Amino acid sequence: MEKISILVVDDEAIIRNILAKGLSEYEDLDVIEAFSCGKDALDFLEKNEGDDINVILLDLMMPGENGIEVLKKIKGLYPDIKIIMLTSTIKSKYIMESLDNDVDGYIYKDIDFHTLASKIRLVNSGIFYSDEIINEDIEKYKVYSSKKKKLMESFQTLTKRELE
Repeated sequence: MEKISILVVDDEAIIRNILAKGLSEYEDLDVIEAFSCGKDALDFLEKNEGDDINVILLDLMMPGENGIEVLKKIKGLYPDIKIIMLTSTIKSKYIMESLDNDVDGYIYKDIDFHTLASKIRLVNSGIFYSDEIINEDIEKYKVYSSKKKKLMESFQTLTKRELE
């Protein structure tokens, strides 16, 4: 069985350590490294050219660069790496920004290891996952994205004079 290689990025040492230890109990999950900030994770990825990392568990609220800023950078450089945003903050603004930047999963930190492990597997297989607690915001995002797309398409059909 091929293992899913994972990076953990969270500014709280206790969270990093608990995640790394808890996920290491699963034979198919391999926590390669845990970092306290996005810069260290990006340095690691650059050094290793992003090779062999399947999933990153990324804390949303970190000092310095927050999770969304780190998400943008990682997805820009390594679009195949799956990123799951881990958060204890449920705010529509952050959910929308994460979705705009191609997050692969959005999980509230109030989760047990068995469920987290199954969601990591799901996201690694290419399926987007989000907790029920944020699904309402995701539905709003879908409506917003659809309206935005239609609006942009209507601008493309206007003549130069109509745009003036």
